[in-house]
Amino acid sequence: MSALVDLNSVERVVEYLDLPQEAPADVESNLVPAYWPSSSSDALVVVEELSIRYSPELPPVLHDVSFSLRPRERIGLLGRTGSGKSTLAMSLLRFVDPSSGRIIVDGLDISKIGLRELRSRVVSRRHRHEIRTF
Repeated sequence: MSALVDLNSVERVVEYLDLPQEAPADVESNLVPAYWPSSSSDALVVVEELSIRYSPELPPVLHDVSFSLRPRERIGLLGRTGSGKSTLAMSLLRFVDPSSGRIIVDGLDISKIGLRELRSRVVSRRHRHEIRTF
């Protein structure tokens, strides 16, 4: 039985070796300025015709999403289960890369910069449930 368990472990390691790797943590040819992102531009975040698919053979889960956010603007993502809220949030930190379109933060296309710089400078705040009556 022990040999069978060991063989399963080896098979699992081989499968992990075949998984696609994340983008580089650092891109030396495209380092971002120390002040990035700043709040000096009109549109801090611009999403242009963003489509996301989890695998090349699967259909897109986000279809041509476009919007822009200004500095200090607060937003909320609302939608039913499976509508793409988490996928959109994950795409801002490049846990999933676009199949088409792009995301620009403070003038830089985030697909061109290293993951370490992006993820250390862009943060997401947890939501709080709040009901307001007017």
